Amino acid sequence: MIPLMLSLSVAQGVELTLTGSCPGEVTLDVTEATVSGMVAVFAGTRGYGADPIPAGPCAGMETELAGIRLVGGLRVDWDLDGAHRMPLTLSPSRCGVVFQALDLGTCGLSDSAGFVERPMDLDGVYDSYESDARMVHVWQSDSSADLATYDTFCEDRGLEWFTPLSADDAQRLIDTAYGYDEWHTWILTKTPIDGPASLFGGYPVVVDGAGGVADSDGFTALRKWSTSFCDPEAWGYTRCWDGDHSYDWLVCQEP
Repeated sequence: MIPLMLSLSVAQGVELTLTGSCPGEVTLDVTEATVSGMVAVFAGTRGYGADPIPAGPCAGMETELAGIRLVGGLRVDWDLDGAHRMPLTLSPSRCGVVFQALDLGTCGLSDSAGFVERPMDLDGVYDSYESDARMVHVWQSDSSADLATYDTFCEDRGLEWFTPLSADDAQRLIDTAYGYDEWHTWILTKTPIDGPASLFGGYPVVVDGAGGVADSDGFTALRKWSTSFCDPEAWGYTRCWDGDHSYDWLVCQEP
């Protein structure tokens, strides 16, 4: 039996929650849909992919499903919260199915939900290396892009944001990133930083200049170069105050 209680939501509005265990009885809860509208629930019979919506007012929209099939349509006009519940029974052969909801009024897609792990997406990765018995992956950001566009960057690739597992692990990232271009490029993670104490995720690191942020929420940034710590949330970009940066480093790790 594969237990699951997974709730996923996206900016488009409609949300999909899958609860239960596979094989067995499961429930699909659709919420935040357009009131007096219709919602279509699709299944990816081959798991995750990028199949388009096959027909209807939202035809051609790319989904997160492979082998897309319509499970059913739901009218939500009876529920002022735009919610509906769909019970299903999944056999062992269907535990690899992934679900996604589509609001036909807005063409908003929920995130996908299923009982299989999302495959890792390493498209565009700049470098990968092994450290403390797991792989670390580094991408270049667009330093002119709004910081919020990277909020779920690692999660969208089936990864986690880098979190140091030891002092050596933390220092290796700093030294490795500096070695890429020997420049004051920022390293972006969501690991707490104590700049005055030169702590990264609670581990002491050697950088060229202590100071700066202390235990920032959300994104944090550091580098080997002087003035080594920054709170990018205060600047709105991965580059912090460095207007001449065309890129910075986004760092993820395998779960």
